[in-house]
Amino acid sequence: MTITLNQALETVQELPQQQQDMLFEILFHRRVQARRENIVQKARQAHQNLRDGLLQPQSAKAVLREFANPPLPPPVRLLKPLTEELLSHARREGRA
Repeated sequence: MTITLNQALETVQELPQQQQDMLFEILFHRRVQARRENIVQKARQAHQNLRDGLLQPQSAKAVLREFANPPLPPPVRLLKPLTEELLSHARREGRA
């Protein structure tokens, strides 16, 4: 049997406050654990990729620089110059 989110919320609201608090704590800790497991899995995959030669070692400074200036996805790369050109034209025409 599958229940909707709304049905689950209504069921939880019927619980006494103490049990609602316990449920919140349980769910919170399970989400934290799931995030930790996800991070571990990604770290293992990155380590394997490094061992397989799919990644090159980098300094922390280089990684931070890359995060500060991420490459634009292809559609954005194409639209950015066009957008800048349109804005420039609008400024020249006194519309921006």
